Amino acid sequence: MDPQAFRQLLEKFASGTASEAEREQVERFYAKLQSRRANTIVPTDGETERRIADRIRAKLTEAPRRRRWKPWYPIAAGFALVVGLAALLPLRSGNDTITVVTQDGERRELALADGSTVDLEGAASITFPADFAQRRHVTLRGEAFFDVARDTLHPFTVVTGPVITRVLGTSFTIKQKGADVVVSVVSGTVRTVAEGSDGAILTKGQRIRYRAGRPLFPNQNLILLSDTPLHETAQLLARRYGVRIDLAPGVAKDRRLSGKFRDEALEHVLTSLAILADLEIEYLEPDHILIKNARPD
Repeated sequence: MDPQAFRQLLEKFASGTASEAEREQVERFYAKLQSRRANTIVPTDGETERRIADRIRAKLTEAPRRRRWKPWYPIAAGFALVVGLAALLPLRSGNDTITVVTQDGERRELALADGSTVDLEGAASITFPADFAQRRHVTLRGEAFFDVARDTLHPFTVVTGPVITRVLGTSFTIKQKGADVVVSVVSGTVRTVAEGSDGAILTKGQRIRYRAGRPLFPNQNLILLSDTPLHETAQLLARRYGVRIDLAPGVAKDRRLSGKFRDEALEHVLTSLAILADLEIEYLEPDHILIKNARPD
């Protein structure tokens, strides 16, 4: 049901003019709402909410001496959830969009109308249209992980500063910090583009970093190692992929490496080098890597 039709249904319910079938539809909605863990925005105005609350309270007080559990209790709980959500972070703006904001240290999981989910990290915000299933367009500030429901007719677009990320159905992380925007793909395929730069297509395990709208390591890059010392190789990969790479004590930093990699995920490059040079790769953090000597069998 579209938002306008739903508003009209709630108006009829609040005024007492809804049919039996329509009343049951509203009751089922609120009963279901109380059990949902995701944020839900119900398109009503304050006056309609007040009248619905009055009708629910009237139902609750019809038989004050009987303290049985009634089907109206979950409806009232659902309505309280709606009113509470309206007072919390998801806000409607004048152009019919919804904004969710998190504070430092807070993390929120959002379920969007198209079936996609968003894990919004602390000190971040996300804005999207109220009719999101038809306009899958998101504006992000900060960091979030997206698990996007596939819809070939409605591409999913995320705008983060000057960087635009467009997908059909995949999972990926976008992290904005200052002038930097990093897109990391967990599954599927993602296309990124920024004004004045060529677009990049990323697949599982790949990432790209933009600084002030300019890609620091475009996807279509060639990594060519020709008798290159290990410490120089680590520096090259760190710059290219926007990560930190350290050499553990005892690793021969002047060990020479040769290889050619095109459009390879960092994980694949490091795995190949580890096999060639008898090394071990340890991920201290997703963007902090330690290269060690391989343990003897």
